Amino acid sequence: MKKSAVWLLCLLAAALAGLLLLQSGQTESEADLHSPEEKRLAAALSRVTGAAGCEVFLFEEAQASTFGGREQGAVVFISGEKDLALYLRVQSSVHTATGIPIESIDIYFSGKEKEASE
Repeated sequence: MKKSAVWLLCLLAAALAGLLLLQSGQTESEADLHSPEEKRLAAALSRVTGAAGCEVFLFEEAQASTFGGREQGAVVFISGEKDLALYLRVQSSVHTATGIPIESIDIYFSGKEKEASE
């Protein structure tokens, strides 16, 4: 009985390892994660604002109101230090390009806050 339990555990471990190997080969590419509009906007933001490593996600969801409207929003991820001037340029550019209200645009930086220069 102990021998069969050991074989069963070995079989389960091998199956789990096989599944992990299969999943690691099936990672989604960045192209699959972003719509063409998101890719164009990220490229334009990088060129116009100087925001390096820009990723954009646009969303639309049903608004919780009696009028049945839709709420749009954007989330932008930028590689680098936090910079208020860059934040405002990106926010304004996304608003101008998409018409999304400023208060529905979230921008996140991957680095630390930029030191104020004297």
